[in-house]
Amino acid sequence: WDMEKLNAIDWDKEGTYTVTGQAAVKDYPFPSIHDRADPAAIKFDGKYYFIATRDNGQQTVFNLRSADTLEDLANAAEVTLLSTSDGTDYKGCFWAPELHVINGKLSILAAISANGKWDDVQCHIITLDAGKDPMVKTNWNTPQRILRTDGSDLVNKDGAKMGISLDMTYLEDDGNHYYLWSARYTNNYAGTTGDAHIAIAKFDPSDPTRLITDPVIMSRPDFGWENASTNVDEGPYALKHNGRIFLTISGSGTDSTYAVGLLEATPGTDLTDVANWEKTGYPILAQYHVPAQPGPGHNSFVKDEYGRDVLVFHSGTSGTGRDTGFRTVHYGFDGAPILYMTADRYLKAEYRTVKQIIKVSASYTVALNANGGAVSPTSLERKGGEEIGTLPNPTRSAHSFKGWYTEAVGGTIVTAATKVNGNMVVYAHWEPTG
Repeated sequence: WDMEKLNAIDWDKEGTYTVTGQAAVKDYPFPSIHDRADPAAIKFDGKYYFIATRDNGQQTVFNLRSADTLEDLANAAEVTLLSTSDGTDYKGCFWAPELHVINGKLSILAAISANGKWDDVQCHIITLDAGKDPMVKTNWNTPQRILRTDGSDLVNKDGAKMGISLDMTYLEDDGNHYYLWSARYTNNYAGTTGDAHIAIAKFDPSDPTRLITDPVIMSRPDFGWENASTNVDEGPYALKHNGRIFLTISGSGTDSTYAVGLLEATPGTDLTDVANWEKTGYPILAQYHVPAQPGPGHNSFVKDEYGRDVLVFHSGTSGTGRDTGFRTVHYGFDGAPILYMTADRYLKAEYRTVKQIIKVSASYTVALNANGGAVSPTSLERKGGEEIGTLPNPTRSAHSFKGWYTEAVGGTIVTAATKVNGNMVVYAHWEPTG
């Protein structure tokens, strides 16, 4: 609303006022952030933070940016948190970083390769020192591998490493903490490159580097949209809404066929039990849903300043540039998320200006109904919003006055503090004395 005009209304002066406002529709431009794929955003300590795979950085660096609003992230300055030039053991394929609060600490879950090759990426966690500024590189700890309970690799067979782990995300439900990630056998370890699956396992947040249950494959690329160009399920991310748990995943290759699918689980159940998940057989966001946005996917979710869910996604194809966009999430009649409803589809620009006409009455009449007795005066004038004040006591033969009420029989008692917001009638209530 136009608060300047709203605050300028003289509520003591009779008149008619017109105040305009704008519907709170977010029309985020696309792209919002160039050359950033697998994007993730979080609101932490009152500010928004953004991190992603940096396509124009040869995927050898993790950059973090911060702003007061989601829109301001587009032009926010970046700091480098990790780079292959740091002289560490991490040589490249810095993929799909996500921001989560785990055990009270802001943390980054990310895939990093020790030799710089894609077929050696593994899931890591990087934690921020408690109470420290996320935008200072030295406040972050060294990346730590996330491993099974026995210290073996996430993707292994009989204790031997068999492939890669990537795209890890975090989900908490009913006091249980879960990691979900994409797991894949690779030729350099398994002798063949297999399909990419979604795995899930529990962990104890007091030690986020170790699982406490064995991984379970909970989604495979079984449907046509998941294997249009490559047999891949990856990029899981949880969305909680109205007591339901949704999980978006991305499938197919990182080209125009890339798309987003949906699973749902029942809250309060064991989420490592595949039977507790139901998978939708079609993509809920694909290249033809929104014009000029091919290969949408690998998304995260964040709340805007109104508390609404916002989709953070990339569009484009690997090798030719992938860009980040934002879009408000809407929900269908069945309660499932709708990810392709653009601002214009939701409410056209010409309908976003709204108007309210406010009529102010300088004073109101309070009529005093003695309800069988007598009272003087029989009416009073009060200003809008003013307390009614002390009212005169009526009289009636052989009756005792009990008070003024909003109805002749029953109703609510009227006290001196009762506010007058319009013309009103109050009624005397009586009790016989003999």
